[in-house]
Amino acid sequence: MQNLGTLSCASVRRDEEAVSAAIGTVLLFAGVLTIVGVMLATMVPVIDELQGAVERSDMSSQMYDLSTEIDQLSSSGMPGDLSDGTLKGIEGKFSWQNLQGGMWISAAWNDGSSLRLNDALDLDRRIDLRHPGEEIAAVCFEDMRLGAEIFTHYRIPAIEGTLVVSPDAGLAQSQGPMELRFVEDGNTVSESISDDQIWSTETSGAESWLSLDSPAQVILIKGDGGSTILPAQSQNPATGEGRSWRIPLIAGFNEVTLVSSHSMDVDWRMADQEGSEMVIKADSFHQVGTTWNKQWVVEENSMLTIQSSSDARLLLRHDSQQSDGISTGSTFWPGITGSMLATTFQPPGLEGSIIFHNPGKETSTIRWGTGATSVGPESTTRVSWPPQSGSSLQVTAGDPINLIWTSDSQSVEANRSGLDIIPAKDTGMASGHSHFMIRPANTTIIHAQVAGFSSTWTDVSENITRTSSHDSAISPLYNVATQVNTTANESNDGLRIIAEMGEHGMISMLHDGDQRCRSIGIRASGWISTQLPWEELSADSNKEVQNAWLEGDHPASIKITIFGDDGEHELSTLSTAWAMHSPRLVYTFSSSIKGLEVAMRSGAVVTNHPEVEPAVIKKPVDRAGPGPRFAITVPLLTPSSDSSIGSGEFEVELELMQRISLTSSSAGEVRRGWDGPYGTALAASASKDLRASEDWTAAPMRLDMLNDYKGWVPHPSMDSSETIYHAQGESIQFSLQVSLVSCTMNGV
Repeated sequence: MQNLGTLSCASVRRDEEAVSAAIGTVLLFAGVLTIVGVMLATMVPVIDELQGAVERSDMSSQMYDLSTEIDQLSSSGMPGDLSDGTLKGIEGKFSWQNLQGGMWISAAWNDGSSLRLNDALDLDRRIDLRHPGEEIAAVCFEDMRLGAEIFTHYRIPAIEGTLVVSPDAGLAQSQGPMELRFVEDGNTVSESISDDQIWSTETSGAESWLSLDSPAQVILIKGDGGSTILPAQSQNPATGEGRSWRIPLIAGFNEVTLVSSHSMDVDWRMADQEGSEMVIKADSFHQVGTTWNKQWVVEENSMLTIQSSSDARLLLRHDSQQSDGISTGSTFWPGITGSMLATTFQPPGLEGSIIFHNPGKETSTIRWGTGATSVGPESTTRVSWPPQSGSSLQVTAGDPINLIWTSDSQSVEANRSGLDIIPAKDTGMASGHSHFMIRPANTTIIHAQVAGFSSTWTDVSENITRTSSHDSAISPLYNVATQVNTTANESNDGLRIIAEMGEHGMISMLHDGDQRCRSIGIRASGWISTQLPWEELSADSNKEVQNAWLEGDHPASIKITIFGDDGEHELSTLSTAWAMHSPRLVYTFSSSIKGLEVAMRSGAVVTNHPEVEPAVIKKPVDRAGPGPRFAITVPLLTPSSDSSIGSGEFEVELELMQRISLTSSSAGEVRRGWDGPYGTALAASASKDLRASEDWTAAPMRLDMLNDYKGWVPHPSMDSSETIYHAQGESIQFSLQVSLVSCTMNGV
C-alpha cells in the first residue's frame, strides 16, 4: 500500500541564482542610466554652446551683409532708393531696442577747444558737458527730429495772417511729396505737397500747430508783408550762414538780398528763368562786405532757387500790394558769429535804417567806416543806412548789442513794424531766461512760448509771475508799458518771445524744438551739469520712447551748440555736438547662458557671444584723406510703422528716406563717443590701427608726439568709449552727414 502523504508535503526549492541575476541586471541598467544621465548633463551645455555658436556665426554674416548694403545705400544712394534682403533666424528672436543710447560726435571750431558729452542719450533731463579752457557762456539744444515717420512740429502764434510752407527739397532730401498736418481750433487739415509746390492758408488768430515730415521753409505773413532772414538749406554751424536756398516767392513784390563778408558768384533759377551774377568785394581801408540784390514781381506763388559761392545770409522782403518799396519791413540782424547779441555785424547795404538796441546796463560805443555813435543802457539809437550807397560796412560795438535792420527810413528811435523773435539777452539766441526790448510806438503784442517743459516767469512791467507748461498756450501780452521785460526762473526752462508790431510783418518760423537755450556762465576743467529743456522719460518700453520722439516730448536726437568768448567775440560758437539716438536691430538667442545677441546700430555690427564679452564684428565706415580731411556718414536705421518682429525668416526692405548734411567746416578737433553697450569695444576697434605706430608704442597717450599716424586714437583714460580724430595738429576739414534709412521686416 502506497504512502500518499509524502507527495503532498514535498518542499519547493528557491532558485537563488536566478534572483541574483535579475538583481544584477537591474543594478547594471541603473548604472547605465546614471552614466547616460551624467553624460547628457555634461553634453547639454556643449550642445547649447555649439547651437549658440551656430546662431552667432549665421546671424553675424547675415547682419554684416545687411549692414554693408545699408552703408552703400546711405553713402551713394538717392532718397527713395530701395534695397531688399533676407534675415533668417534659427531659434532666436528679432527685436528693436530704443532704450540703450546711441552715438555722439563733437567738433570744436577753435584750436585748443574740446567738447565731451556724458549722459546725453539716457532719456532723462540731465546732461553733462565738458569744455575745458574756455568759459561756457550759453548752450543751445535742438531736437534734430531724426527717424522714419517723425514729423517736425511748428507752434504758430495767435496772429491773424497767412501761413506759407514750401518744401526745402534737394538732392539729399526726400523726392516724394511732403506730408503736412495743420491743426487750428480743433480742425485738422492734411495735405501732400510736391517739391515744387507752395502751400498756404489763412490763420484765424488762435494758436495753431503745423507738422511736416521733411525740411521746409515756414513763413508767417501779417498784413501786406515785411522782411525776414531765411535760413540756408545747410548752415555753417560756426556762423549760421549758408550757400543754398529754396525761397517761396509770394504773389506780389519780392526782393532777395544776399550779404557776405567775401566776394561771391550768385546763381538763381525760377521756372524758365535763370541768371548768374558776380559781386566783387571792394578794396577799402575799412572792413566791408558785399551785397547782392534782385527783385521779382510775380502774379502767383513761385519757387526760387539761389546758390552762392561764399557763405552769406539771405534777407527776403515781400509786399503783396506789388509796390516797388516796402516801408514796413524790419528784423533783428545776427552778428558775424550767428548770435543776435554781438559786437561785430555785417548788415546789408540797403537803403533804410539801422536801430542799435542795447539791452545791457552799460553804454556801448559803435563804429562803422568813418561814422560812430553811442547807445545808452537799455535804450536805442537810430541811424540812416547805408552811409555810402550800396556799401556793406562792418559795424563794431564796444559791448554786446542787438542790431535791427528796417527799410523804414522815416521813423525815429525804436519805432518800427514787423514780426520778430526777441533775442534773449542772457543767451543771445531765440530763447532764454531773460528778454528785454524797447517797445516801438506802434501797437505791440507779445506772444510768449515755453521753450522747454515748464517755465516760471515774470512780466516785470506788470510784476506778475506765472508758471506755464509747454502743453498750454500763454495768453498774448498787450500791456508792456515802454519795454518788453521778462525773466524766468533758471531752475526751470526759458521762453521764446515773438513780438507783433504794427499792422504788417513777416517772420521765418523756427520749429518747436529748435534753439532751446540756457545761460551757463561757468569756466571749468571738469564736468558741468545742466538740464535738457524737455520732459524726463521714465519709460521702460520701446513704444513709450518712440511715442515721446514722435510727439516731441523728448528729442529724437539732439544738436548741442556751445557759445563763449573766443578771444574776439563774447558769444562766438565754440563747439557743436550731435547726439543721435540709434535704435538697435537685435537678434537674441541662448547657449549655455541667456541674454546673448547679435546687434546692428549706426553702421556697426556687434555681439556679446561667447561668454558675454562684447566683440565688434563690423565697425562703422568713415573716410579720411588726402591730408587732414575726414568725413562720416551715419546710417540711422529705424523701423517703419508696419515692420514686424519675432522669430523665423523675414524679408527686409530698406529705403533711403533723407540724407542730411550736418556740417562741412574746418574743425580744430573731432571726437566720437558711444552711449550704451559695446561703447568701449567700438572705441578700441576704431583705433586698432595704432598698433602699427612706432610713436604710439614709444609714447602711448602722447598725441603731441604721435607723428606717424592719422586717424582715431582712444581718449586717454581707462575703458573709454570715446575716440579722438588725430590729424597731427592740423585743422580738420570735417564733413558729417546722417542718412535716414527706413527698415520694413515682413515675416515669410
